[in-house]
Amino acid sequence: SAAAGRCPVLSRVSRVRREELVSHARIVEYESGSSLYIHDEPADRCFVLLAGWVKLYRVRRTGEEAVIRVQTQGEAMGINDAMRNGRYSHHASAVTPSRAIVFPSQVVRKALRVDPNFGNVLLHHFLEVNDQLQDHIETLKSMKAIERLASFLQIHAEAQPNETVVTLPFDKATLARYLGVQPESLSRALKKLSEYGVRAERSHIEITDIDALDALTQRGKGALG
Repeated sequence: SAAAGRCPVLSRVSRVRREELVSHARIVEYESGSSLYIHDEPADRCFVLLAGWVKLYRVRRTGEEAVIRVQTQGEAMGINDAMRNGRYSHHASAVTPSRAIVFPSQVVRKALRVDPNFGNVLLHHFLEVNDQLQDHIETLKSMKAIERLASFLQIHAEAQPNETVVTLPFDKATLARYLGVQPESLSRALKKLSEYGVRAERSHIEITDIDALDALTQRGKGALG
């Protein structure tokens, strides 16, 4: 219950509703690479991520993964499919060690029927996710690889006393698929960003000129007109 109360989604619902949901839930640990659910299987569980990173993806006929979104702490998964009483519309796999609250779908559907506020909370969350997906689609449509990477670094940059840094939350192969580029294109973009004040060492990236990175990102956004 304490973990649920700290979750951005569940903290917005009433204490009574949260405790009712948690009474039917369990906390599950996932190793990196393990599956939370599989595309097209019955959507009988809903998830709220407490820690770690999870990729949502589909598999093309060629066997390549198309990463739709990468989820992090506090985000919900599988609820929209469960609300339709249907099947999962994509795969979900942990890309780092992760922990999630797992709810039976029927419990979530019951809460939606009896508690309009719970529905409003989920609607607000899904609208936020939709806005983020639209921003990501704009990035894929309008930006070159270097601009996509710059935008990603801006979003995940953390200001520290003497520097601005990004610690890549998952491997570069997943990042390349998420940005819609080939791994070699990502490597070239990362090297090219040294001209814009970016220094990379494995998963640790230091940004020495955030204004230059911002100018590069704005240039890419301007291409859409």
